[in-house]
Amino acid sequence: MSTAFIELNDSGILCRHGDVTIVTPGCALLTKKGIITGEQALQQAWLLPQQAYNQYWHQLNLSPLAATSKYARHHADLAYAQLQALYESAGRPEEVVFAVPGNVSNDQLSVLLGLVKASAFTAAGLVDAGVAAASLAGATGRVLHVDMQMHTAVVTELDCSDMVARRRASQYPELALKGFFDIWAGHIANRFIEEYRYDPLHTAAGEQQLRDLLPDFVAKLVAQPELEIELTANRGNFRLNILRSELLAASHARWQHLIETMGRLPAADVLLLSHRVAVLPGVDDVAQAIALPTVALSAEAAVAACQRHLSYIVDDRTSLGFITALPVASDAAALPSVASPPTVGSALEAVPTHVLYDNTAYPVASVLAVMWRDGALQMTGDQPLSAVFGREGVAGFALRRNADSTSLYIERETEAVQCSGNAKCLKVGDTLVFRGQSVTLIEVH
Repeated sequence: MSTAFIELNDSGILCRHGDVTIVTPGCALLTKKGIITGEQALQQAWLLPQQAYNQYWHQLNLSPLAATSKYARHHADLAYAQLQALYESAGRPEEVVFAVPGNVSNDQLSVLLGLVKASAFTAAGLVDAGVAAASLAGATGRVLHVDMQMHTAVVTELDCSDMVARRRASQYPELALKGFFDIWAGHIANRFIEEYRYDPLHTAAGEQQLRDLLPDFVAKLVAQPELEIELTANRGNFRLNILRSELLAASHARWQHLIETMGRLPAADVLLLSHRVAVLPGVDDVAQAIALPTVALSAEAAVAACQRHLSYIVDDRTSLGFITALPVASDAAALPSVASPPTVGSALEAVPTHVLYDNTAYPVASVLAVMWRDGALQMTGDQPLSAVFGREGVAGFALRRNADSTSLYIERETEAVQCSGNAKCLKVGDTLVFRGQSVTLIEVH
């Protein structure tokens, strides 16, 4: 039986089925011809705000929409449409294991299972996404897992030994991803007003353009002190240089709120950050203020864990409960002890810990394979290089960390990789280009 794995986070729903991996935002557009979901809907969300919806996963229920149509009466109909689109794009899996945020209520789980019952696939498992991701991290003791969704943030308190078990999950709507990006969009718009008397938020087309650019712009600004942004308007093209420090100042109050929130929680030994949190400007200040060993998890941590633990998840197919405890993966990388936290070198000597590509940071543990597939780059650290590059027609390269983690270098190039630095001793900020696709090497504490 073919099994797909879906992590339901409305900022980017991730689906893996075999060799197919899809990431799509939780956004829907209600049109006269039907329901459009995902990236296609997001690219029109500010152009057609009265037809756009992005709260249907956060508020998964059967309450009537303000403006109903024959295609959608409530949020559940919009969620169902997106599930069907994923089902088709993923190659029609027979069953799905869902990794869901810890703030999802029992009523919402019931609605989700109702949607599955009306679908051509079955639900093989329901797993807490924070528990799943932490099971691959190698953390021990009391652990805090922080993740963000479009409309809220979730902090999950975990006990980690041979098993990763959830103690409590708390949500904080005031720390939602949408809030951060609204603040940054507003700040950048004010800069354009000051410089050019042009307000990109004054028109639907201007706001759509800024919103389309913002995620990638913010992700790149994590690794650079300053970056140019350009907008096109009827009066011409407008360019601005935005400092990373500007975005830090704009969002300082929100980060401070997270620090204060974490301070009120029971003492912990390790902090785990989802990739959504780890790539935001300012998160490193949070990690330093909390003073815990901090690990940034990969974008596919939750679904990779569900795939790894599939036999455990589906052990009892006669009942389908919400799993909030999983075994620690046998090959999970051990973290440094709390008594000896990792040392941080100077910026000039910093060894990259992650590869930033397409708004996602991928961790480099010992080795990371970077493969070319369907016009884009795909990362994997789960397979031996001999297996990855032993397949016929596979193109790409690998990044390897030496035994004492003091250097990172390129190996296994199937063709030339353009490198802005020294390929034998890569540093934070170096850019690698393969077949026109670029990645940036960054450090996440």
